[in-house]
Amino acid sequence: MTVDLWSPATSDDVEWLSVLAEARPTLDDLDSRMTAFTWREVLHPAYWIEDDEVVREVTWAEVARAHGSDVHSAAHFNALVGLHVNDFENGFDDPSGVWNWPPEQGTLPLRQHEALLSVLRAHTDATDGVCGVWAGWASAHRLTETPGAPRREVTQREVVFFRSPLDAFAASVDEVAYQAANVMFPLDHRWIVITDCDDWLTYIGAEAEIVTALEHADAFEVRGPTPRR
Repeated sequence: MTVDLWSPATSDDVEWLSVLAEARPTLDDLDSRMTAFTWREVLHPAYWIEDDEVVREVTWAEVARAHGSDVHSAAHFNALVGLHVNDFENGFDDPSGVWNWPPEQGTLPLRQHEALLSVLRAHTDATDGVCGVWAGWASAHRLTETPGAPRREVTQREVVFFRSPLDAFAASVDEVAYQAANVMFPLDHRWIVITDCDDWLTYIGAEAEIVTALEHADAFEVRGPTPRR
């Protein structure tokens, strides 16, 4: 699983993304611009890290319950816990005792990313697809500076695109810490994965049956639109 299997995409590969150039990274805005898909969020887990370095993933639902709310009470993790990102980006002993390390911004952790891709790969006949990397990742400069790789705006971010076997979609674009690609889709366009570099969640657009499969998976936390009250 390596980006060495990636090669520059073509302009035709990414033309269909033009409708997302000015989109805001929200379920409502993505849904209004790419209407063939049903959209969901995969929420990056927070963590409880013990003194002996045992790490446990903590769902947003667990955090919300500890704060007397629910997972739909806030769009982003900082609002869910009522803190500015500067207050917890290097760890935080939450009084609830539920979490003490925040979700990763800009990427799912590898275990959950692989689990997500396992579900998605089962719902495409394609063996290849396209991965996009935010042009601003300094640690991914050897990729983002690849000659001939097309660049497009997706959710108001400049992204550089590569062809990849689906089996290499989980490759890290950072050689030190795990960092998933920011945009991923198979060549038959049955689904798309988008993670903004500053977000604690990942957006999935897919056909309805695929969304149902995601919602029944237990390896990651899926959130739909806020219920109408």
